[in-house]
Amino acid sequence: MAAAGGADGFPSMGGKTDDEQVEVNCMWAFNAAVGCPMPANQFTAYYRFGEFETCGEKLNDFGICLWAKLQHSQAKRKEVLSKASYMQAGKATESVLKPKEKPGW
Repeated sequence: MAAAGGADGFPSMGGKTDDEQVEVNCMWAFNAAVGCPMPANQFTAYYRFGEFETCGEKLNDFGICLWAKLQHSQAKRKEVLSKASYMQAGKATESVLKPKEKPGW
């Protein structure tokens, strides 16, 4: 039986053949959707990207995950999960400020 997810909590599909079962755990998407509007997350997004997060992608990912969980075909499940925003190229996770080569102290 396949693992429920990778180390980061996202469903892990790498290296799986079509006959292996992909288990979908939507807890990561739920936590991201609920935690998105929290002040700490919004301040982090503003610091890193210069704008507040709209949280629409997180809610959409949660819906996609739930939809994938309802699919009976493994191929269809993989196809639905590939539409989630975490599977596509997104914003960089590095901060806006660049570290100095030589510290100021």
